[in-house]
Amino acid sequence: FKSLKITLDSDGLLSSQIRAKVNANGIFARDVTLNSLSASLKGTMARHSIRLRARGKGLMADLRLMGGLTREFKYMGMLREFNLRLADSGTWKLLKPSSLLAGRAGFDISQLCLKNVKQGGSLCISGKIGKRRMGIDVISSSLPLRPLSRFLAQRCSLSGTFDLRLSFVKEGMTSKGNFFFQTRDAKAYFERLNKAKPLMLTSKGHLSEKGLRADVFASLDAKTDLSGHVMLPGFLQGKSVAKKQPIEGIFTLSSRDVSIIHDFYPGLFVYKGSLKSKIKFSGTTENPHLEARASILDIKAEYPEYGLVINLKNASLALKDQHLKILALLESPGGTLKITGRGRVESKALDLFLKISGKNFRALTSPYKKIFVSPELSVFVKNNHIKIEGRLLVPRARIEGFTLSSSAIIPSEDIKIEGEQDKGSGAAANVYLDVNVVLGDEVKVKVYGLEGRLYGKIGLQTSPSGDLLGTGILSIKDGVYNAFETRLNIRKGRLLYFSSPLDNPELEVEAVRKVDNSLVGLRVKGRLKDPVIKLFSDPAMPESEIARYLLGGKKGKGVTKASAIAGGANLLLSRLRQRLGLLDEIKLETGPASDDLALMVGTYLRPDLYLKFINDFEDKVTRFILRYDYSKHIEIETETGESPSAGIFFKLER
Repeated sequence: FKSLKITLDSDGLLSSQIRAKVNANGIFARDVTLNSLSASLKGTMARHSIRLRARGKGLMADLRLMGGLTREFKYMGMLREFNLRLADSGTWKLLKPSSLLAGRAGFDISQLCLKNVKQGGSLCISGKIGKRRMGIDVISSSLPLRPLSRFLAQRCSLSGTFDLRLSFVKEGMTSKGNFFFQTRDAKAYFERLNKAKPLMLTSKGHLSEKGLRADVFASLDAKTDLSGHVMLPGFLQGKSVAKKQPIEGIFTLSSRDVSIIHDFYPGLFVYKGSLKSKIKFSGTTENPHLEARASILDIKAEYPEYGLVINLKNASLALKDQHLKILALLESPGGTLKITGRGRVESKALDLFLKISGKNFRALTSPYKKIFVSPELSVFVKNNHIKIEGRLLVPRARIEGFTLSSSAIIPSEDIKIEGEQDKGSGAAANVYLDVNVVLGDEVKVKVYGLEGRLYGKIGLQTSPSGDLLGTGILSIKDGVYNAFETRLNIRKGRLLYFSSPLDNPELEVEAVRKVDNSLVGLRVKGRLKDPVIKLFSDPAMPESEIARYLLGGKKGKGVTKASAIAGGANLLLSRLRQRLGLLDEIKLETGPASDDLALMVGTYLRPDLYLKFINDFEDKVTRFILRYDYSKHIEIETETGESPSAGIFFKLER
């Protein structure tokens, strides 16, 4: 304590008047902090009253005790008032006076009953403590569960009430007793979900010369059940064993509906699946031995944002003597994926090896992307360090209408996003990648006017700072580029990686168009983020003439005014969109008439919601089109303007 003041006025005789006061400030004792504590005694030693007042963080207590000291030095008293206010459980008041008896033989309290003023719960305690025998009985009804939240994870709390009955007797070196615990109208609130789920928890226990046995049953949302028992041999019998307390028990966990996973991972939709597990433990509280088995069956789920379709046939996990084994089998139309693993788990260490193998497994699926993989990967986990190495074959893929993800946007280096980690810092630096990616013969792309087959090899590695780099060459075969209302054939198209960031390779692109007996084209070199574009022709001609041919003109003929404006503007707009990274589509389009010109701007508001703005300069009409990908087979589209409309489109993939 910070300060203490005691005042005493007495001649020391039992029948004489006595006045005493105690005032203390700043009292600290373990988990209790009191800002102030005051006590006063008034009367004689044989008959007096005691008042006590305590104030602290989340605590207020006031009590009044009437009693006296007999000539045999026994204290006999009656607790007349007791008011208690706790931050997490409200205000409590004494239901009726409670008698107290204390002396050399021990301490006796009878029916100290408190009632919660707001919630109506009650707590009654009675007991006797002697030299060789101690007995305590506790009966509670509708006590608030909220104070028990401190024993749970930080982002989980409880609401509702519980009943408790407890009886404990210790005589000599032997302890006996029973307890019963049950919740009422309880709910578990998960902060991450911003949702509360019904909870039912029942537990009963028995303490004897053999030790303590407690049985537990819990149910969450009426779909997930936990049941089992725990035994503490020799508990509270004789000397305290503390950390060396023997422990043994078994629990089973089953869930008939694992869709609750969606609540923890909002982007993941789980439609079907079940979970069963059994946990056995033994040893001591200081050195426990754990044996666990878990199985997950028939999981069907989707992660639309990443185009993932999960069809998990079965997965199992086994843990015994700190040795871990993992097996998972996944299926997709025409493909399989197998994950096996083994490792060792300790209290503060994890050493794990995983092998991932498969053939023609459909890893990504969406209306515009379909990617199949045949991996042969090894994953090494050592505490918080992860290393992935091996080979990833992509035998076939189809990518259409691809839009850059947020990770591919090229913002200014001066822009800092709040909450974003700096490169090379944090957990990202703990993931090391050394994977060779091989593209097969059926990898087709159709993005931003580019069509063709993509093939080649690229090695993916992480730098010491945690950046993802590539080494290798990706080429385009049978490629064409639709630009400026013209179809250009790609004679040469390569992305060159020399330990380069994946979003900034070297370019070697040559696209040509044959007009009569002339060949015109463009060459693109340099980095993707800073390309250099040059025009060429055979036979040689001025760049203005080459540009005219590239814009769709023919020898000796001009192009429309709108076409020329659109062609030049689109070249500028494409560079602008790439630099800003704010829009997914921005271009000028021409119509049948010579002066028809329209501006089109589009962006993905989220992965499944696309907004397009169209402004027709000739007709002076503005339209908004909103397209929603309801599923991989259904699109819903609405249009506003002079002729509002709505439609549902069904897509079938062959």
